[in-house]
Amino acid sequence: MTTFQLEESYLKKFQPRRVGASSHMEYWIPAEDLSAFNEAIDGPIRLKEGFFGAAFTGYVPDAYGLKRKDAVSQFVALSKTWEYSTFDVACAFEE
Repeated sequence: MTTFQLEESYLKKFQPRRVGASSHMEYWIPAEDLSAFNEAIDGPIRLKEGFFGAAFTGYVPDAYGLKRKDAVSQFVALSKTWEYSTFDVACAFEE
């Protein structure tokens, strides 16, 4: 689950919709609006929580700092690295 802020002027184009209980409201953004949506993100996108099945490992790298780490361990390692070097985080995803 991620959290982020959107420019209010962009979000005003859409009406929130109920998706279950009355407390479950969300905005439905059409796929063709994805570029404008991305441009309207204001500030960082933060990972709030992740949900994985018991057997899920995700992609397990075979080299560098994430070597032999499953998906959860990768998030933990990258979050610690982010504090001192966003460059190292970016390099972890280059092939």
